[in-house]
Amino acid sequence: MQPLLSTIIPTYRRPTFLEKAITSAIYTTINDDIEILVVPNGQDGTWTKIANNFSNDTRVRWLPLQEANACAARNHGLRHAEGKYIRFLDDDDDLLPAAADQLELIETNDLDICSAPLLNKFSNNTSREFFKMPKTMDFVSLAFLSISAGFGLTQGSIFKKSLIQGISWREDTVLYDDYFWILDV
Repeated sequence: MQPLLSTIIPTYRRPTFLEKAITSAIYTTINDDIEILVVPNGQDGTWTKIANNFSNDTRVRWLPLQEANACAARNHGLRHAEGKYIRFLDDDDDLLPAAADQLELIETNDLDICSAPLLNKFSNNTSREFFKMPKTMDFVSLAFLSISAGFGLTQGSIFKKSLIQGISWREDTVLYDDYFWILDV
């Protein structure tokens, strides 16, 4: 059966954050109509212990890449995603409980994109300050405003898969990759 939502989580050398990111993705769905695609990338095996913790959870799939970066990992996850909707979540981000309403909102109102709050953590386990979403229904303006406000519109958002089909992450980009991708959308 096709899941309603596919959540793609690229990961590299952050096992302390990864388990919480996966758990937050699981608990912010209305039902079990989800798949979580975790894409470990590069020469790093620290994710295997976390994979063992989720070995009995059929909602979590592991798609390791030997040589890659976060953008390649997102593209790899996107190629394997089966859901009607796609969510990107970095391994150091946690979705907040309010994200549970997102799936119902996007499905009920036939939206193309729906954003929700998330918590971003630094490597020292402190949290980043929350930014308020600018109040606009103009997606292009919101994409530009998100850059100046310091948050990535891709994280915590749900996209209708048919909207982003064929839009790849720029694998040669290291910084501001989420901004470039959202502008391509």
